Amino acid sequence: MKKSELKQYIKEIILAELNIEAKPGELKDLQTKPGDTIKITTESEEEPTEAEIRKEKSLAKAQTEFTKIAKELKANVGKIKAIVAKKPTERTKEEEMLLAKMKELTQRKNQLKTKFSKLEDED
Repeated sequence: MKKSELKQYIKEIILAELNIEAKPGELKDLQTKPGDTIKITTESEEEPTEAEIRKEKSLAKAQTEFTKIAKELKANVGKIKAIVAKKPTERTKEEEMLLAKMKELTQRKNQLKTKFSKLEDED
C-alpha cells in the first residue's frame, strides 16, 4: 500500500467518524474550541470498493499488530541475549517462558511481513 493511499484512507475514516460529507476537493473548517480550527480536505472522486475497504482495514490492523510486536521484541533484546548466552540447563522457567514467547512473536512478525509483501505485490 502506498503512503498516499493510506493517508487518503485515514482521511475517509476521520470524515466518516465525524459524520462529515465533503465533496472532492472541498475544504471543511471545523470549530473545536474558540480560536482552534481543523481543516479537512478530500482529494479522491471515486468511492473505494467494499473489498478495498476490507483490505485497508486488514492492513491497518496488521500494521498496528506489527508495530506492537516490534516494540516488545526491541524492549526484550537485552534479556533474550542474556538468556541465550546461558546453557539451557541454567535457565529458569521464567526465562524459558520469555524465550518461547519471543520466538512466537518473531514468527508472527515474519507472518505479517509476508502478508505485507503479498499486499504490496497486489498493488
